[in-house]
Amino acid sequence: FTNIYGTQSWGQVARFRIDGTGGDRPSIQFSSGYTDNRWNIGYAGYDDSFRIVQNMGYRNDGATSDGWGTERFLIDTSGNLLVL
Repeated sequence: FTNIYGTQSWGQVARFRIDGTGGDRPSIQFSSGYTDNRWNIGYAGYDDSFRIVQNMGYRNDGATSDGWGTERFLIDTSGNLLVL
């Protein structure tokens, strides 16, 4: 990502957002075609906390889901940190 006009964007080069009310919150998933292990970062949940989650959402077959996955790291909106 490149942002050549970043003087008014606090250094942000990308913004991931889901518009509208209700529904899921944005996250980014990293996966490999070699295994079904997946990592998500972002909201990765139903509230405003920031998370790192293992095996969230659909597996590589696109048909099997592990739901919200397993939380491995969380920072809530009060700044509390939980590492699992």
